[in-house]
Amino acid sequence: MSPLHRSNELCFQISPNPQNKNEIFTEDQILGHASLEDNAFHVDNYKDINVTTTSRRSPKSLPNDHNSNNTIVNQSSSTECKSNKMMKHRDIERQRRQEMSTLHASLRSLLPLELIKGKRSISDHINEGARYIKQLQLKIKELDAKRDHLKKYYYLSDSSSTERTNHPGRPGSSRNSSTPQDHFLTVQPCGECGVEIVISACGFPLSKVLQLVLEEGFGLVSCISTEVNGRMFHTIKSENSNIESECMINISALEKKLNEVITADVPP
Repeated sequence: MSPLHRSNELCFQISPNPQNKNEIFTEDQILGHASLEDNAFHVDNYKDINVTTTSRRSPKSLPNDHNSNNTIVNQSSSTECKSNKMMKHRDIERQRRQEMSTLHASLRSLLPLELIKGKRSISDHINEGARYIKQLQLKIKELDAKRDHLKKYYYLSDSSSTERTNHPGRPGSSRNSSTPQDHFLTVQPCGECGVEIVISACGFPLSKVLQLVLEEGFGLVSCISTEVNGRMFHTIKSENSNIESECMINISALEKKLNEVITADVPP
């Protein structure tokens, strides 16, 4: 075979087919038109879907707006409640401070000046007030005991005066009508081995009575002098100083000796 024939065998000829080209172009146009229509359809469907979704979601957005409004209202109401509570707390605190200042002023007015001098704090004034109250309580107890003591011996004085008036011959019953301050004497046991002597007389030396008590073997415990209705009462408490001896006290003999000492020095 010649090279020419070999080349003719290898070469092939493609003849153009305008009909096929036109068909392809027509198909492309149809496809292009179809694709445009499909795109328009998809866009319209997307718009419809968006509108439907928006219309479906719009009712749900209303409760959210309502909830947000409720939240704002609740926050404002809670803020208002807090402010009201703070105002009430301030008013209560102001009232408490006013009451404390009033009570402090009244406490200062009741305390003696020497107790609060140089002390400015409320705690110091309260402590001094507590001490002052304790001191007053002790004084009240002492005054109560003294009052009971005076009532007791004032009653004895009245009864003794009545008895001396009814029995003028009794020792120590001398009575001067011009001077009502006649003498008064009582002797009674006190404790296990002691005596209590109450004397009321005008112009007698108390030292002689105390000396007689010591001579009788008694030890002096206390001697208190009080005034009742312008009249002096002397209360002498004594105990037997001799511990080894038996506690035998002759009350009547001691009263007789004391009466003699008193009447000897009392002016007629």
